[in-house]
Amino acid sequence: MGKDWALILNSYRLIERSLNEIEKHPTGIQLIVFNARKIFVKFSIFPFLFRSADKYYWDDLALALLLKGCCLRYMGSPLQAEECFLNLLKMEKQIVDDYYIIPYCVAELGFLYETLGKNDQAIVWLEAAKYVRS
Repeated sequence: MGKDWALILNSYRLIERSLNEIEKHPTGIQLIVFNARKIFVKFSIFPFLFRSADKYYWDDLALALLLKGCCLRYMGSPLQAEECFLNLLKMEKQIVDDYYIIPYCVAELGFLYETLGKNDQAIVWLEAAKYVRS
């Protein structure tokens, strides 16, 4: 996917929309997709359809930031990608369930620094990825 600009751009747009929805509705409203239609439903009406927005807000936000950072890295925006990854690392304590996000973020930072030619920093981050809680 990293070599096909159209795929990255489409994914980036989808991630941006999702990120906006996550940030708009942190408490009680989730986006559900039925038959390719987007329907907003209050959590209290159908609790069995999805997980609690309150409890997993940070997990969803962290995943969206990770994906956005990866897209930005492939789109040639290393400073914005680095900002996404560093902001994600600040959320580590709030993540409830999706612990895999942090090691992936640390590894992506390593890959980013490697592509920028900052090999010393890349090695540090890639080594750290092995020891991060997952």
